Parts: sequence; C-alpha cells; structure tokens
Amino acid sequence: MLQEFIESIISNLRVSLSQLSSILSLRVESWVIWLIVIAVVAFIIISIVWGIRAHHKPVSAGRKDLVGRTAVVDTALNPQGLVLVEGERWSAVLDKGHAEPEEEVVISHVERLKLRVTKKGSTS
Repeated sequence: MLQEFIESIISNLRVSLSQLSSILSLRVESWVIWLIVIAVVAFIIISIVWGIRAHHKPVSAGRKDLVGRTAVVDTALNPQGLVLVEGERWSAVLDKGHAEPEEEVVISHVERLKLRVTKKGSTS
C-alpha cells in the first residue's frame, strides 16, 4: 500500500516536471524581444535627458523670486484677502484700492508670509 502511494507520487512528479520543462522551453519571437529592448533603451535615454534638463534649470525659490510676479485674486482684496501664485494660495494686502476675484495683481514685496500687491497696470 505504501509502496503504491510512493510510486503514484513519483509518477505524478514526473508528469509535472515534464509539463514544466515544456512550459520553460516556450519560444518568444525575436521581434518581441527587440521591441522590449528598444522600449527600455528609449525610456533610459528620455530619463537621462530630462534629468540633465532639470539640473540646468535655475532654482526658483524664495522672496526675491516672488517679487514682480503676477498673482490672481482669489478672494476680494479690500485691502486684505487671498491671491493665487502658481497654484499656491497666499495671504495678500493690496497697497491701495480694491480688487475683485479673478483680477490680476503684481507682487511688490514679501513680508514674512504675507504679500504686498498692487493692481496690474497701476502706476505707483
């Protein structure tokens, strides 16, 4: 009884191994391999080019970079409110007058986390 059981396991194992070897000998078309190689090489080249471009761009951060930029009024400035600068919401104070939402203002200087702005096109 035990001997029959062991023989059945061994015969099943032989069948499984033969099936495995037939699966592993699966052939892949050469054009598929070349397509994958070209795609990987293209990805690597594009990644390197973008990395080099990113290193050559000047860093833009800090107060000095905000001065002179255009912002869009988010909430009415009378004289305080919120403006959007490149998608970031900043607290702002309008030098004089009143500005409605969607109007453009120019950043004149930065005081800590508050921007001083003037209406675009106004002379001051």
